[in-house]
This record gives sequence, C-alpha cells and structure tokens, in this order.
Amino acid sequence: MDDLLLADAVLLQQMIDLEGQYARHSARILQDEITARFTKRAPLGQTHAKGFAQMYASAMALAWLYGNYHIYKQSKSPDPIELSNSIYEYEVPFVEAEDYLRAQVPISKGEYTELEANLKFRAFTIAKVSQEAVIVKIKDMYQAQLKEGHSPEYLLQNLNQLLDAAGVTEANPGWLHTHYRNNMMAAYNAGRWAQIEQNEYIEFLIYNAILDGHTTELCKKLHGTVKPKRDKFWNTFHPTNHHGCRSIVTAATREQLKQRKITPSGIKTADIYQNQTAKREHQFKAHPGAALKTIPNSLAMRSIQYELGPAILKYSASSSRGFFSTRMQDLTKSKLSKAAINHAIERRSWLADLVDKAQAAINEPDEAWLAFSPRKNGEFDASIVVIQWQEKAKQAGMAVGFRAFAGGAHTFYTITKDKYEALKQHGAQQIYIKDK
Repeated sequence: MDDLLLADAVLLQQMIDLEGQYARHSARILQDEITARFTKRAPLGQTHAKGFAQMYASAMALAWLYGNYHIYKQSKSPDPIELSNSIYEYEVPFVEAEDYLRAQVPISKGEYTELEANLKFRAFTIAKVSQEAVIVKIKDMYQAQLKEGHSPEYLLQNLNQLLDAAGVTEANPGWLHTHYRNNMMAAYNAGRWAQIEQNEYIEFLIYNAILDGHTTELCKKLHGTVKPKRDKFWNTFHPTNHHGCRSIVTAATREQLKQRKITPSGIKTADIYQNQTAKREHQFKAHPGAALKTIPNSLAMRSIQYELGPAILKYSASSSRGFFSTRMQDLTKSKLSKAAINHAIERRSWLADLVDKAQAAINEPDEAWLAFSPRKNGEFDASIVVIQWQEKAKQAGMAVGFRAFAGGAHTFYTITKDKYEALKQHGAQQIYIKDK
C-alpha cells in the first residue's frame, strides 16, 4: 500500500505548493485593495474587486483541473505509481497552467464552461465575504489602538502592521493560506473524484493523509482506510474533512489490491467517533461531488450581513454571460418534470391547474433573473427565475425556478408585482429579456 500512497503524496505536495503561490500572490492584491479602502475612504473599484475574485476563481479552476489531470494520467498506466508533472518541470504561470491542463484532460468545452461559471460564482462569494471579514477585523484592531492613544494619522501610516497582524500580507499570508487550503483542496478532491467516478477500473479508494506534527486525530484515524469507491462511508468521510485538511483518497484497482494483498477495511463511523477529539475535528461532511455546488449557510449569512448579494450576482452574471446565454437556450426547450410539479403542488395545491402556464413560461419567457436560492439543508446556491407576464403592466405572471448551472426546473409559482420588486431588491440580476 505504501507505494500507492507515496506516489499520491508527492502530487499532493505539489498541490500544497500551488496553494502557497496563490496565497502569496493574492496577499499583494488584497493588501493593495484594503489599503485603498482605508486611505481613500471610498469603496473599492470594480477592477480591484475583480482582481481578488478572479484570483480565487483561477485557483479553484486550476485545483479542480489538477486533481482531474492526476487521476486521468495515472489511469493511463497499467500500474499507476509514478507521474511526472510538466507544469512543475517548466514552472508555467497560472493562466498558462490552466490552459495546459484543460488541453490534457478529457472534458468538453460545454462541461468546462459550466464548471467555470459555477466556480466563479462560488469564488467571488468567498472572495467578497473574506475581504469584508478581514476589513472588519482590521477595523476592530484600528479602533482598539485608537483607544490606546494612537492617532488616526499614525495608524494609517502604519497600516501594514495591522495587515500583517491580520495575516493578509505577502510576508505573513497565514489568514489567506487557511482560505486557500480549504477551498483549493475541496476543488482538487472534486477534480479527482470527477475522474474516479467515471473510471470503471477504479473500484477502491484508500484514505491518504500527510502524517506529521500537524495531522489531526481524525485524519490519523482514517489514514489507510480501504473501501469500495461506492461505499456510503465516503459520503461522510471523503476529504476534505476539516479546516486545513490536506488529505486525499488514493484510487486503486482490484488488481492493485490483490497484488499487494490489501483487503477492504471494516472500520465504521462509530469506530472513528469513539475518539472524541476525532469526532470534534470532523467539520466538513460533504462529498466532493457536491462540495463545489453550494454555498455554506455561514458564508451565505455573512454575505447578507455585509450586503454583498447584489455585487456577487452582478459579477457572476457579467463574467459568465456566454454560459447563461447558452443555458437560457437550453432551458426554453426543457419540460417540467414530475418532481418539479409535485414540489410546487405540495406547497400550493391550486398550482395543479397552472402546470400548462408554467410550461409556457419556460418555453416563451419574457425575462429571466439570476438570484440566490436557499436549500432545505440551510445551504445556498444560485438559481435562474424565468418569468412570463400575463399583461404588459407586469401585475401578475408565472415564474419557474431552475438551478443556475445545471438541471431542469425544480419548482414554479405565481408572481406578483410586489414579489417581482422584492426579487430585484434582493440583488437579482437580469440575464435575459425577450426581444420586443
């Protein structure tokens, strides 16, 4: 088993090195943006905001592609143990690295455009919320030092000291390292899973943790666990599992296990949770296939607290304009599913008489909006709301909701002028309007 785990450990270290590069580069951008915010006493310009968000989006995309690439290349060898990495051999820049990986992995343009749009939405949300959170932190430090007798002029002249203490400078990017570790590892593991899931020869997964002084009790307990890739165990314990988690799962074929005389592990959730420290450390429980598709409740709540919803949706609509144009073309050809009809009727039984009107709204919408949408589990994602009005005054109409990046309609409802105005007030962005 050790040879399989060691080969992946080498690749994982390269991933960790990438995290460090992104964190240091982002620190320069964020430091400039926060300094401008404090010294100019004005909101950041759109160029600054995009710079930090685009760096996050680039990091997520590259990490996903990197994970996908690693598994894909390994699967091309009868016994995948060694893998050279052209990116590191030539030290290509971030943009070129992303282009290189896109050319290496078998993913269609349409699939990647969808992934990229989703990543941009999630990355910009993280970037904006993170930026505001650190600004609030620095403001608190600023106020505390004012109370200690320092003048505003002195503090502004020495703003870098506050930024350094907050962990957002190139010399001390510790705060950014945590954010990049969590999100890039989630994207990296999701990219690996995308290849693992579709590869019929990969039948088993082995939990692979970096064992050093920073390893949590949870990852120590899980290290070396062998289970079939479809085992429900991985729905709970597939990394990442906590803040700063550096673990992955190593893919293995049945033949590889047989050659090494490895048998599946019998360990269960209860066995792991007997260790109370490990149980407390288990913070993230989302499968990698779903980890990048939603916004955690805590992040969504802070975006509301900081009133960032409109900016996030505006950026997503603008930066993924081509994707949403294609998405709208596809949506207008779709049909209401039984699940969507049942979802709507369970809430309002009288909607059973309006199914045909809902279908008409899908086929011939007057307009469509990108909005935030809560899920039952408390997480959020983006949705597309298509609307067909009954008359030009827009007093009443039919609305149908879709997940923004993939899938068919999930519900429909009647919409009034008041509901329409509320939709816009909450920051929804128009992505389609019918030609007059």
